This record gives sequence, C-alpha cells and structure tokens, in this order.
Amino acid sequence: MNKIFKIIWNKTTQRLEVVSELAKSQGKATVSTDKRSPISFTPKFKLSLISSLIIGITSIPVIAATPAEWADNIRWNNYPDNATIKGAFELGTSNKYGPELSRDKEKAFIVGADNRLNTPASGLSLNVVGRGNLVKYGNRVNIFGDSNNIYGDNGVHGDLLVLGTNNKLENPTNYGLVIGHKNNLNNSPFGIGNELTLSGGGRAIGRNITLDKLKFNGGFRPDDSAGLAFGESINAFGNHLVVGRDINVDKKNNSANTNNPNDKNLARSTVLRRSVFFGDSITSDGAINSVFIGRSITSSGSESTKNQVGVGSNITFSSGLSNATAIGSHLTVKATDATAIGTRATAENIGDIALGADSTTTGATNTLSAWNVGGTNLANSYNANIKSTNNGVVSVGSSSVRRQIKNVAAGDVSATSTDAVNGAQLYHAATALNKLATDAKTTAVAADKKAGAASTAASTAASKADAAQTTANKAKTAADGAAAAVNNSYLHVNSSKTGNRAALNETASATGENSIALGPNATASGASSIAIGDEASSTAAGTVSIGQNAINRANNSTVIGRNAQVTKDSTDSVAIGLGSIVTSTSATAIGKNANASGASSISIGQNTLTKNSATIAVGYNITAVANNATAVGSYTNATGEASVALGYKIEAGSWATAVGSNTKATGSTSAAFGNNVIASGESSLALGYQSKATANWAVSVGGGSQANGVNSTSVGRGALAAGEQATAIGAVANAGKDKSLALGRGATANTAEGDVAIGDSSLTAEVNPISELTIGNTKVSDSFQKATKNGVVSVGRNDKTRIKRQIQNVGAGDVSATSTDAINGSQLYHVATALNTLATDAKTAAAVADSKATVASTAASTADSKATVASTAAAVADSKAEAVKETINRSGLEIDGQNTKIGSGSTYAGGSNATAIGGSAKATAENTTAVGQGSEATAKGATAIGQGAKATAENAVAIGTGSVAAEANTVSIGSQGNERRITNVAAGVNPTDAANVGQVNAVENRINNKLGKFDKKLRSGVASAVAVANIPQVTIPGANMVALGVGNYKGQSAVAVGYSRASDSNRVIIKMTAGASTQRDYTFGAGIGYQW
Repeated sequence: MNKIFKIIWNKTTQRLEVVSELAKSQGKATVSTDKRSPISFTPKFKLSLISSLIIGITSIPVIAATPAEWADNIRWNNYPDNATIKGAFELGTSNKYGPELSRDKEKAFIVGADNRLNTPASGLSLNVVGRGNLVKYGNRVNIFGDSNNIYGDNGVHGDLLVLGTNNKLENPTNYGLVIGHKNNLNNSPFGIGNELTLSGGGRAIGRNITLDKLKFNGGFRPDDSAGLAFGESINAFGNHLVVGRDINVDKKNNSANTNNPNDKNLARSTVLRRSVFFGDSITSDGAINSVFIGRSITSSGSESTKNQVGVGSNITFSSGLSNATAIGSHLTVKATDATAIGTRATAENIGDIALGADSTTTGATNTLSAWNVGGTNLANSYNANIKSTNNGVVSVGSSSVRRQIKNVAAGDVSATSTDAVNGAQLYHAATALNKLATDAKTTAVAADKKAGAASTAASTAASKADAAQTTANKAKTAADGAAAAVNNSYLHVNSSKTGNRAALNETASATGENSIALGPNATASGASSIAIGDEASSTAAGTVSIGQNAINRANNSTVIGRNAQVTKDSTDSVAIGLGSIVTSTSATAIGKNANASGASSISIGQNTLTKNSATIAVGYNITAVANNATAVGSYTNATGEASVALGYKIEAGSWATAVGSNTKATGSTSAAFGNNVIASGESSLALGYQSKATANWAVSVGGGSQANGVNSTSVGRGALAAGEQATAIGAVANAGKDKSLALGRGATANTAEGDVAIGDSSLTAEVNPISELTIGNTKVSDSFQKATKNGVVSVGRNDKTRIKRQIQNVGAGDVSATSTDAINGSQLYHVATALNTLATDAKTAAAVADSKATVASTAASTADSKATVASTAAAVADSKAEAVKETINRSGLEIDGQNTKIGSGSTYAGGSNATAIGGSAKATAENTTAVGQGSEATAKGATAIGQGAKATAENAVAIGTGSVAAEANTVSIGSQGNERRITNVAAGVNPTDAANVGQVNAVENRINNKLGKFDKKLRSGVASAVAVANIPQVTIPGANMVALGVGNYKGQSAVAVGYSRASDSNRVIIKMTAGASTQRDYTFGAGIGYQW
C-alpha cells in the first residue's frame, strides 16, 4: 500500500481512518502522520511500477474518509509472491491483502482466488481455502469455502471457523463456528445449517432460522443474549431455547422505550425472555419463562405474557395471559392462571381448571344457596375463609359430560375445613345419624307404652319423642348436605369405560405402592408410578405416563404424549411426543414418531430414528443407526459407525463427516463439506459446492472440483484429477492421466502417464521423436539419453493458441555422456563462443590452404604440360627406340602401369598411384606426388613440390624449396624460419575464399570508425551523468523544486532538468530527472528516499 499516509479521526465511524497524506479532513479532527510505518518493497518490484507510483503521487485526489462499505475503502495490495507474508503459503490468483495484514505476520495459508484479507490478527492461523472470501476481523481465522465475509469494528476475538459459502459474520465472538450456506451472524458464535440469521449471541443448527437479541433503541442489552435453536423455519428473539420447525416468536415486542439498557425501572418482560419452544408450528409473541412442547401451539399476548405452559397439539392461549397451563390436544385457555388438561378442554375464567376431555368451565363461581336445617340457615354459619373467593372453578366435565371423582382421600371435617369429603365419610356420617334416629324411635315407643302411667311421664316421653324426631331430621339433613358436598366437588372423571371404575378412595388401577392413576383405564402398577390419561399405563417403578395410550414399562422412565411408549428394560429413558418410542436404556426420544432404539441414544424431532449405542439424531426425518453416529438437520442419514451428518439430505458412512446440503460422505473415514458434495472414496475429502472425491484417499477442494483417481488431488473451481496419484491445482485444471500434474488455471496434463503441465492454459502432447543427428561419420543421436515414456513437462501449448514460455533461473546442468540435466543459456553461450572461435580459426586456415592449393594447381598444370611434352618425346623415341635406348636408361624413367618414376639415383614411387619426379624424389604412400630433387611425399594423399619439399601428413601439400607440410589437410609454402608471402592474391568473394591485405585494411578502417563513434557516445553519457548530478534537490519540508544541470566531458556536452518534492515531515523525498546530450541520447531517472 501507499506508505506515505496519515491518520485522521472519522466522526461518522467514531474511529481512526488511514488516508493519503494529501487528503484533508472534512471536520476539525486531529491529524497525525504515522511515523512508525517502514518503507519496504517486494523482491520483484518492477522499476516501471516505481516510476508510475512516483509520477502518480502528485495527482492523488483529496478525499476524506467516509463510512462506506469497508471492503471498498481499503487500499488492497496484489503482492506478487510469498515473501510478502513471512513464511506464508499462497496458491491461487487475484488474492489481495489490506494494510492491517502486515508483512511481519507469519505462516498464513491461502489457497484459492479473489480472496481479500485485512485482519489485524496474527497470520499464524489465518487459513483460507476457497474463492471470494473477505476477512477484516478476528484472530486465528479459518475459512473453507467461497464468498464468506468476516468483518467488524475490531479484531480481538479469535478461533473462528467457517465452512461453506456466502456466510457473513459481523463482530463474531470467540470460538465462532459457522457451517453451511447463506448464514448471517452478528455477534454470535455458532451456526450450522443454511440461511441462518443470528445476532446477539444466538446459536442455531438447522435451516432458515432467525435468532435476535432483545434490542434497546438499536442496541443490545449487555447482560442478555439471543437464544439457542435446532430445526427449520424458526424466527425468534430473546434468550429462548427453540427446537423444531415452523416456530415463530414474534419480534413486535423486541424493543424498549429507554436509552439506558440498565434502567432498573424496565419491565421484567423487556429484560429476560427465557422460554422453551419444542415442536412444530408454534407461534408466540415472546412469552417470558414459558414452556411450549408440541404442535400447532399459539400464544398471543403483550409484554406481560409470561409463565405459560403448553404441552400437546392445537393449543390456543388468548392474548395477554400469564401463568396459564394447557396439556393435551385442541385446548383453549382464555384467562390468566387458568389450566386446561385433556382433549378439547376449555378454561374460561381466571383461575379455572378444566380437567378431562371436553371439560369446560362456564360462567363464574356458583353462588351458595340457603341451607336450612332445623330452621337454621347453615350457609350463614360458614366461616368467611371457607367460602368461594372467586378464584375460579375446577371442572371435570361440562353441561353434557358428567364424571365421577374417584380415589378421593378423606377430607378434614371442621368448621374451617375446605377439604373435599369422600363417599366413605358421608356413609359413616349417615350410619351414625341413622343409629341415632333408630334409638330415638325406640325410646319414643317405650314412652308411648308408659303414657297411661302418668301424664307427667307421658308429657316427658312426648317431649323426648319430639326431640328424637328433630335429631333424626337433622341427621337426615346432614347426610343430604354431605352427599351434596361430594356432588359439588371439583374433581370429576367422565367416561363410558368401566374397566377401572371404583369408589372414591379405593385403589382401583393404582395398584403400585404410592402410585397415581388418573383417566379411563389408566394403570399405575409400579411403585411410585404415575399414569394420567385414557388407557395410560405405568407398570414399572418410578415411571411417569401422561397421554392417551401412553405406555411406560421400564424403571425410572418418563412417557408424555399420545401413543408414546418406553418398552421393557429401557430403564432411565424419556419419550415425549405423539407416537414417540424408546426401546433401549438411557435413551431419549422427543418429537412426533421419534424413535430411540440404541442405548444412550438421543432422537429429537419428528420422524427421527436412532439405533445402536450413543447415537444422536436431531431434526426432521433424521436417521442415525450406527454406534456413535450423529445426524443433525432434515432428511439426513448417519449410517456409518462414528459418522457425523449435519444439514439437509446428508448421508455419512463409517467414521465419515458430511456437512451441508445434499451432501454425501459414504466412504469410510471420508469428509464432505458444502452443498451437493460427494466424498465416496475411503479417507477422501470433498470441500466446496458440487465437489466430488470418488476414489480412495482422494482430495477435492473448490466448487465443481473432482478427484476421481486413487490418491488424486484437485484444488480449484472445476479442477479435475481423474488419474491415479494425479494432481490438478487451479481453476479448470485437468490431470487426466495417472501420476500427472496440472498446475495453473486451465492447465491440462491428459496425454500420457506422468505428464506435467505448468502455467495458465498449458497443454501436454506426445513425446517428440528424436531426429537422427550425424556429425562427421558419427551418428551422435544414438548416444542420447532419450525420454523414457514417462510423460512430458509443458509450460505452454503448441496448438492454434501457441503459448510459449521461458523457463528462467535454471541452474547449470551437468554436461557428460550420460547427463539428463537441463542446460541453461549460459552454458550454450559459452559453447557457442568456443565453437565460433574454432570456426574462425578454421576459416583462416582454409583461406591459406586455398591459396596454397592454387599454387599447387599451377605447379601441377606445369607438370602436366611437361608430361605431355615427355609423352610426345616418348612417342618420337618409340619410333627411334634403338637410337635413344641408352638415353632413356640414363634418364631413370620407370612405368609399371600404376606408378611413375622419373629420375636417377634413389628416386622411388612405391605407393599405389604414386608419382616421383626428380633425383632421389620419393612418393611412398598411396596417391602421393613428389616433384623435385629430394622431395618426399610419405603420407596418404600427400603432395610435395620443390627441391627438398616434404609432405609427411595425410592430404598435406608442401610447395616450394624446403617447404614442410607436417599437419594433415594443410598447405605449406615454407618452413619454420623460412616463411614466404603469397602475392597477387585477388579479393575473396565466397565464404571460403582467402582475403588479401586490402580487404583486411578495409575492415580495420570500418572498425576504427565505429570505435570513434562509440567513444563519442561514451563521453556524451559521462556528460549526461555530470549534468544530472549537478541538479539541486529540495530541502524544505512539503516543498517542490524544479532545477537545471549541465555537464561536459572531453568535448561532449549534456543538459538535464529535474523535479523533487519533500513530504510534510521531510522524511520522504522523491526526485525525477531527464537529460539530453550532443549525441542526441536521452536519459530518464527517478528516486525515492527516507531519512531519519
């Protein structure tokens, strides 16, 4: 980034902003220059880029910091290599780094393209694999996927892991985990699923979930947080626990009319909303400290709604109720403190209790009628404390439904008692009163018999009879009152079934010690067991069964819901929900048709199934059937041992992990992350949208990438590694053959096994055949170290696109008969230079030889003419043979058909086709010629012409007296110390012609002229350097200077003009120069310096 900068306070964003040193604040905030920033350059920084930067500094626009989108305000840098982040690993294209990710961070790991990173966090754990990710927040950040955003006001929180695509995290808290697609988290640490919107600490697993924290004029209360949700289509605010689908906690009350979130006068409802929502299609306006378990539950209210309990289905709470309870199905609660238990039960008034199917509470509490006994209205004698307080009624039926209340314990009978009286108490009271009446009647008869004895006695007897009658009437009235009291109690059960009908306070079907059975045919036969509901059954110790046909046969287990059950031997288990079932120990099944069949297994949600031990299934239509398997989401299956499946339509095999949507990790110990991802090979890994790893130990990373070969690796969008042990890295890279490597966007290695394609769009081809190469008589191509058919290495392509690349920085290779090293340009240059020198020397020798050959040819022609004369003379001599015989004998001429000898003495022509002419001349080898007295041609093809001339090497020519040719294929016209000039040599024309002195002199003159011009150029260059060096430089902080300099060196002159500028702090100085010389040469230069 630009290291010439300053820092201003932005009043809009309430933080410091980094801007150009030329930018101006729009307000009066303090401006300071950061003096700590070092000037550093990447190792491959281009000179052209420096020039462009320096020239562009003076034209930087004046722009103040604004609160625009953070990513657009950052000055991103496109660092060219890994040296920018010490120890970093970067693989990909178009990755950019912001100024806060300084170059001294260590060991960042970046794989992908178009990522933008600006976190101030330590790069020690900055791991990004994917495309289009933006990071401006957090320590120890790990991202695997595409288009994920992490941003916030500071970067202090750490340990963030993001798996998936299009996830956004704003100010995430410590230990944040986000897995899935299109999730939005604001100050929340945990989200697994798709389309999650979480804020204020909310945590969720599932799909289409929104969790919000209670707001105070746009802010969050510091001592509260958002809730926890598992399921699908959930919308909630406040610190609730929400499990299920289609649950809506209305946000209309998500506010408080205060600027102070710690205001002690805030209503309780605006402070904490810690409710539990468990089930399907639950709607609430944000009830406080409430519990809703079931399906189709509606609670509408206001800020005062709290402490509601709803368990069952199709339950409705009227608006604004508190402390209301509903258990069952198709229930309605219309008043505060009211309770409805049973199918279609309705509680109408404050404090009402409707108990049982179709029970209703209609109207207010009944007014007590007058009750006269012996002329006394007993209603007036009741203690005020025992009269109705208008706090509701208890109903176990309705106007058309009547139920007995059975198994009622004896109540207290006193002036202040409010206990219900059972039938036994009434029976014993009636019996006692009946005995009193009988005794009174007997007394009356006896008195009547004695009536005649005395009138006084008669009168007394009559009086006693009247008293007895009065007592009997009172007893009857009391008995009638006791019966009425029982008939008017608040405990009623109504059913046409008679299976466990019994008198009040009799054990009936509650046969276990301390057991309770409530409902038609309800059975509680286990010790301390409870059975509530039609046909409910608790047959083991410590069990609870609530709901129609709820069955509990295992010790210490709980069953709630219609047709829910815990089977025998499934001890310590829980089954909650319609048709839920537990068949193993310590297991939990919650939800409609939830099934927990494994020991210690957990099945939560509709149609969830767990089998084998320690399995977990949470969501909708979820299956976890192998030991230690975990499945979370919807339509998801964890079928392998220790497998993990998270998301929508997920499958995970043994020890495998699958996270996302429509994702499968079916290979043993495989892992698949993202949408529509497949990891079917053993220990394979697929990461990214539609990525596939179908072979054992294959790795596929990136959208649409595929790794189909054993041990293959593909990294990048659409990358394909189809061959075994193949590697494809880069978008659309293709490694189609075994052991092939394709590195770069669109690189293709798909021709032969072991092919290597490096670079954008590189393409491999067949191995090129080696053409036959013969030098001299040697076929050198037979000795080459040829390719072994293990593929080729390509850094370009040779089709119609014709991409050719240089391979630079190649070290010198070994040069030997068996070397297979690459040879660099330096080696070839030195070989070519040496060969050129040899060629030049050979050309010179050839020219000399040609000149000598011309002399030899002339001599040969002369000899030929003489031979012709000799032949003529021989013909004449033949006719006069006798006359000249003696003369011929003296001449020493001998001809044997192949050799010719002319001369006397030791003249000898011994070689095939040899010729020796002259006294003592010797031509001893094949095709040799010796002409002249004492001449010798002793090597094959040698020629010696002249007295004493010697040609002792093959094809050598010696011309002239005493000349010696001792080297093969050479021409000599003298000897050492007796050299000769060749005169009258014509100017050479062809490349192999000899050059005369005139030609050499012309070449020398041309070289001298060029050297003279070159000397002037050098002197003018020195003059330009002198002119540039004499340009003055700016010294005042923030000032500009334009200056002129001149120079002269040995007759050559130059002029230079320069511009310099100092920064406001005078620590940074830039300078640019341009010059022109008398040789019409021009110079340009620029520099920048930092002083301290």
